[in-house]
Amino acid sequence: MPPPRLFSILSDEILLHQARFRSHILGLLHDRLIAGVGDKGGIKIPEGAVVKICTGKTVIPGMVMLHEHLYYTMEMGDFFNVAEMPYSFPRMYLAGGATTIRTGGSIEPQTDLAINRMIQAGMLIGPDMDVTAMVNFWADRGCTSFKMYTHATREDMIAVAREAHKRHLKVTGHIATLKLTPIQFLVISHTASSFHIPTPSAVTNT
Repeated sequence: MPPPRLFSILSDEILLHQARFRSHILGLLHDRLIAGVGDKGGIKIPEGAVVKICTGKTVIPGMVMLHEHLYYTMEMGDFFNVAEMPYSFPRMYLAGGATTIRTGGSIEPQTDLAINRMIQAGMLIGPDMDVTAMVNFWADRGCTSFKMYTHATREDMIAVAREAHKRHLKVTGHIATLKLTPIQFLVISHTASSFHIPTPSAVTNT
């Protein structure tokens, strides 16, 4: 990995956590983290900083997107068809402001992993990626996130979560109308669709 770099960004407008800074604003970035935002006269540009002049532009923090795909759905007559987009999609995510994404399911996990490695090595342009796939087989190959779908049972969910959490990895999912007690809900790291949690008065023996 390259050494941390310090950037100074001069812009007409910076948006940060619903706060809007205007009129010759200076933002400092150090090792990809926001180190400071304020009026140009109130922040000293550190020696050695790379200065980016963004006059006339609006600057926002990088977005973290949690349900993304590197494939595109395309009709093929009467058949359902999807195609991996390994070159254009990472660039489009980054151009849209997403600096970190999690793939919400993969059709080619090995390609997603290769793309992520090439991005980290500076060989491709794209965001940091958290790649989703099946648990044990793909965890051994570098996937860090695992996804449940609407047909999963409670038993499926608990088994997948148990194996993923042994490795300190995340589980997400479309669990639809699957009804979970609060204790069962704790095994899911993130939900990608609607869910139902009974109130405490409706839960017994949990």
